[in-house]
Amino acid sequence: MITHLKKAAAVAAFAMFSTGAYAQAFIDNGTVEADVNASGTFASLAYSGTEFVQWGTPMSYYWLNSSVGNFVADNASSTNPLSAFTLASGSTVSFNSSTGGLTFNQSISLIGSRAVVSVTLANTTGAAINGVQWGVGIDPDQGAEDTYATINTVVGQGSGAAVSASDPNAPYYGVTLRNTTDAGAFQVRAYIDGTCCSPVDPNLVLSGAAQAIGFSTTDDHSINLAYDIGTIAAGQSATFGYEYVFAPVPEPEIYAMLAAGLGLMGFVARRRQRNGAVA
Repeated sequence: MITHLKKAAAVAAFAMFSTGAYAQAFIDNGTVEADVNASGTFASLAYSGTEFVQWGTPMSYYWLNSSVGNFVADNASSTNPLSAFTLASGSTVSFNSSTGGLTFNQSISLIGSRAVVSVTLANTTGAAINGVQWGVGIDPDQGAEDTYATINTVVGQGSGAAVSASDPNAPYYGVTLRNTTDAGAFQVRAYIDGTCCSPVDPNLVLSGAAQAIGFSTTDDHSINLAYDIGTIAAGQSATFGYEYVFAPVPEPEIYAMLAAGLGLMGFVARRRQRNGAVA
């Protein structure tokens, strides 16, 4: 899914997206709905009618660091630092912009219970662009009718970087933000931010100690991924991807039934062992 050093000859074709551009785009596949800002951040993101972004202090962002500049797009402040524009088609929306010789192209596609994101950064200058880092995240307040707190867990690191958030109170759902970029392409880290709700500098995540798999919090925290892309040589591009995966969270009654069932199975097993010993 990733080609780190790729000729940027097709960059000129990105300008084709300028026709029919929107300030904001709505896409829907019948299961996942997304209202996407011109910058490429989410104004809203819902799964089976449950909203994940708009509660409390809305927070959906991306953060690009590079030697040609640092850019933060944050839905709460309606920022669009790359002056991106959108083109929606069915359940897919595309974004395009260019600044300082760095061209940004992003697509979001709704597939089943997933919002799949692909980003391409292309260097159209005659010199290398260094220090390229990308950060992305949301504050998943799916349990807002009870509390803004969610159960947040680092599920994986490296190429399997993923971080999930859930609320055990029915009828809410969980979401996992996970990397889909090929193994070994870049350094990727999953991160839970304990000071919600502001964008997270990817350099902070990448330069610090990685949160171990299984690290968990229960609070109003955001879930994030950070990418260390490094250097994009002149005329080259880097492509990477991630996705938001939604899934139902069992109701507390189901947990209780499962626990009771396991307890009954243990009781039956112990009774059979005692009966066998008596025989």
